[in-house]
Amino acid sequence: MVAMQLYLKLLAAATVEALLLCALSRLLFLAGYRLFGSPRHTTGGWLWHLFRAPGNLVHEMSHAVVLFATGYRVKRVRLSLRDPRGRGEVVVYGRWLRLVPDKWAWALASMSPLVAGIATLLLLMHYLIEPGAVGAFAAPSVGEALVARAFAVLSRIPWSHWPTYVILFLVLSVGSELSPSDRDVRTALPRLAAAAALACMVGAAFYIAPPGAPARTWFDATALPTLRRIITAQELALALCGATSLLLLTPVLLRDALTAQPASQYPRPRKPARTSRPRRSPPARAATSNCPPHGPHKA
Repeated sequence: MVAMQLYLKLLAAATVEALLLCALSRLLFLAGYRLFGSPRHTTGGWLWHLFRAPGNLVHEMSHAVVLFATGYRVKRVRLSLRDPRGRGEVVVYGRWLRLVPDKWAWALASMSPLVAGIATLLLLMHYLIEPGAVGAFAAPSVGEALVARAFAVLSRIPWSHWPTYVILFLVLSVGSELSPSDRDVRTALPRLAAAAALACMVGAAFYIAPPGAPARTWFDATALPTLRRIITAQELALALCGATSLLLLTPVLLRDALTAQPASQYPRPRKPARTSRPRRSPPARAATSNCPPHGPHKA
């Protein structure tokens, strides 16, 4: 029972920190876009989009890989640098396999940036912090202060080596893009809770086995260290994204406060609406298209 309680605590900590990381990722993205990303053609706009490029590549490629794996034909992957709207998109055109229903395929695609972002953070953490030091400070308690845990992670980083700053730049870029987009967030967050519940049931199935059983021994040796590494990577991203968001929000708020125009004391009189003669509507025509019945969709 002690091992199962430890597993559930680690799983709850990873889920809560993933939700917090989604919120901080969205905050960092909005703050950076407000400060540098608009208008796009300025020097700050290009710097912001260059900063987003590694994270946006992970975001869009995760959509493309999941959609292709679930049977869609991926027609185009456009990054934010090539998108005039600065969003990035994946365009799919029909299906080559129909084993997975459309609803579940798009639900998996909406979750893919978060999963791919955390996996990328885990890969970067492998080159940033010694693997032996991960388990020492990844405490299993959910109620511990996130600030103290984040500082504990930062204290293990070798700040004297220059590759550290390249990896931290990649962590920030991936962290700013791992949150699901506006179109995906409504389906991604419920799927995250469902995935956590499924992981609880999988853990309970393994812990039904008696102590010392091969399946339970393998699960303890694999699941618990993996969850500790995920928590450590998320805490590093939380610390960096939180500090950067505060640094970017301060000038944004100051700029908005200084440039805000006071409201006029007396409202302007409204002009009378013009009355126009009704126009005859043209006859309706049937819409024609060269696209097949399953036309292009955007992710």
